[in-house]
Amino acid sequence: MSISPSSGSIGGTLLTVTGVGFGINTADVNLYNPVLLKNICSTVKVTGYGTFTCQTISEQIQNTDSLKLVIGTNKFDCVNTATPANCYFS
Repeated sequence: MSISPSSGSIGGTLLTVTGVGFGINTADVNLYNPVLLKNICSTVKVTGYGTFTCQTISEQIQNTDSLKLVIGTNKFDCVNTATPANCYFS
């Protein structure tokens, strides 16, 4: 999974998330912050196989918080990425 951009505003930022395991017919995709104990996307739009956009909530997210991919009720650690930094957002 990768998240772009890697930083944004405390008021909310539009992110593009690229990963595996979801497509245009997948419902309930989100990003989960294990430190805040909640999903951080207020709106999500799946734009293609393995890609969605996420409008983040108004919340401060630390750059040390490794986000998880949420599909339905399952949470997945960030894996299969060139660098662990791809899983962080601040």
